[in-house]
Amino acid sequence: KMILLASPAYIKENTVLHYNVDDGYIKPLISSVQNTKIIPIIGSALFNEITAQVEAGTVTTLNENLIKEYIRPVLKWEVCSQYVRTGTYQLRNKGAGSKSGDGFTPLGEGELFAAKNIFKDQADYYRLTLSKYLRQNENSFPLYKTPPVGIDVVHPERETLWRSQFILETKKHC
Repeated sequence: KMILLASPAYIKENTVLHYNVDDGYIKPLISSVQNTKIIPIIGSALFNEITAQVEAGTVTTLNENLIKEYIRPVLKWEVCSQYVRTGTYQLRNKGAGSKSGDGFTPLGEGELFAAKNIFKDQADYYRLTLSKYLRQNENSFPLYKTPPVGIDVVHPERETLWRSQFILETKKHC
């Protein structure tokens, strides 16, 4: 069962994502972002604790604050960033293609890249905020501070402060 830490309605109400975007497109993006962006920051043990509490309706005050103030901002902007592409390109029974609706002109390749980066910058900021909050308050989150041992346990990325799409090379001067 897929437990989402933000609903499609929340994403639409708190971003520029249009209200008429089908929830069926948003839910898989939320799930994907949780798996690829949130779990690496908070670790799988804390994530599993939070989703179990959400499912049971027993979310602690500490975890509720973590979700509302730190996780959801990452989710909403990452979903927007990813939707820039998935909203433009669709997979159908005849293959992949782009959609051009009535009175709507899709962005060009350069514009898509610029739009995606606007949302990516927001997501990066909130990812850093989430990471700093957890490091500052690690004693309140024992599963973050000391994750269990196991081959399937994802340990939190504690030192990754900035992610870049560019690889910088340095030249050694002789």
